[in-house]
Amino acid sequence: MKRRGLKFDIIISIIFLFLIILPLASFFITSLVGVPNGILLLFTDPAKLKPSLSGYVSVFTNHRYSMAVLHTVILGISVVFASFLLSLPIAILFSRTDSRAKIIIRTMLMISLAIPGFIIAYVFIIMNSISGSHLLFIYSFYGLLSVMTIAMIPFMVNYVTLSFNNLDYRLVEASLANGNSRIKTFFGVTAPLLAPGIISGMVIVFLLTTGSLSVPLLLAPPAFSVLSASAYTELFSFFNWQIATSMLFVLFLINLVAIVIQSLLTRKPIATIQGKGFHQNMIKGRFTKGALIIYSTIISLLPVVEIAIICFSGFSSVWILSVFPQKFSLSGFSAAMNLYPFSIYATILTTISAGVLAVFISVLISYNAKISGARSRRLLNFVIMLAFAMSNVIIGISFLSLYNNQYTGFLLGGMPVMLILGYTTGRLGYASSSVSISFDALSNSLLEAASVMGKKTYNLFTKILFPLVLPGILEGFLFVTVRSSIDYASTLFLAPPNWSTLALSSYSLITTGVLHAGSAAAFLILMIVIPITSFIYYYRQRTFQEKMNT
Repeated sequence: MKRRGLKFDIIISIIFLFLIILPLASFFITSLVGVPNGILLLFTDPAKLKPSLSGYVSVFTNHRYSMAVLHTVILGISVVFASFLLSLPIAILFSRTDSRAKIIIRTMLMISLAIPGFIIAYVFIIMNSISGSHLLFIYSFYGLLSVMTIAMIPFMVNYVTLSFNNLDYRLVEASLANGNSRIKTFFGVTAPLLAPGIISGMVIVFLLTTGSLSVPLLLAPPAFSVLSASAYTELFSFFNWQIATSMLFVLFLINLVAIVIQSLLTRKPIATIQGKGFHQNMIKGRFTKGALIIYSTIISLLPVVEIAIICFSGFSSVWILSVFPQKFSLSGFSAAMNLYPFSIYATILTTISAGVLAVFISVLISYNAKISGARSRRLLNFVIMLAFAMSNVIIGISFLSLYNNQYTGFLLGGMPVMLILGYTTGRLGYASSSVSISFDALSNSLLEAASVMGKKTYNLFTKILFPLVLPGILEGFLFVTVRSSIDYASTLFLAPPNWSTLALSSYSLITTGVLHAGSAAAFLILMIVIPITSFIYYYRQRTFQEKMNT
């Protein structure tokens, strides 16, 4: 068993070396020397390297750059609290009422997981266009905040609902029975028990917000620059590698600090009580339930409205100053497919490949952690932490700085190898979390019994482990596929010339003013990801119900 664990350790270490460690090292070296391929030059021609902290000094002393750091943190925190406040009533409805309406509301809300921020931004841009430019507020901090908050609500709802579901109200009643006041009970019992799930949701929302590139490029005004968009401008407009990578490495450190704080806060014993809530304080009042249902219904209708607007815009050629388009046409789809004929196939092939690869790596990691114990578990947690801290734009530029050279450049220019690896790295944390949950549910005695019976590793996995962890594998694969198909940032940096995905083509069309063709491409994205997301939700709910019934 130890020898088998050592083999897996070596394989996993090599994978992490090329997907995470070397790209991050190259990224950091580039921020010091100002040129890409710093690691290669370090071994071939170190005399050309003149490391300097001038990039980091500029980030914190130049007013425009330092304000981008501040704006990024402000936007992240603002979206976190706005999405939390908007999600709280919905989470209360899901966890504290027995209303049948919550099933429909939850289903509609989960669909919005498949709608990326840049498509929500398209909706705002289209609404501004058809209103005769009367919604110019969207090109401001408040427009940026609105779009990002709407995109983050379903993520926050999931985590807050989970926290409420895992709260055993008997602990609250025991505290009150012992003479503690409601305020003391809330801060001493309720809040610590709810904290792990809520803090995890806040950190995920913060990371997704600060790492977003497409939405700030579309909506952020010049007076409110953020790190991702500023770094993009520095690299593509001025070819300033040092400033761009310095800004993004600061963003990486900000994300890493957020993850470390989350780990420290949720590691406290009082905040790690686990288990299903055996007794929940259900809401009985009709007025309160009715208000929660009405509010949650309004929020859950947002994705329906967004899909309808994208659909109308994609299937029309004239739409201005009216509720519905004046002229319907398929010209938008024709224009999109003529300009980007391979985009559908590129999206499907690259995202499915990334899903398969991410799940394969996650299975190796999770299986190794299961058979090797705490040491491999710590390695798994560390790598997941790094993967979460690397936003898509960081992954794109770090891979570009490392692999765009005379030896490995063919991986970027021909087949989309680096694009698939970029998708895989960006979602490795999510895939590993899904798969590791299934492996954690396995009894160690099962593995020991199979080992005693002389089962080989291949037979042990295919005949025993694989059927048991299939739900986690399937969920991880589908989630990686969905999130990769709506990835704009890493696609922008890593996609070969003839491998533009639907996300990249729709963004290009929208930013050049071809709204109907851009909407048509965005509609095709939704037609791919919404059915997959619906299946994930259905499969997860069915698995949960089966576990509850056994």
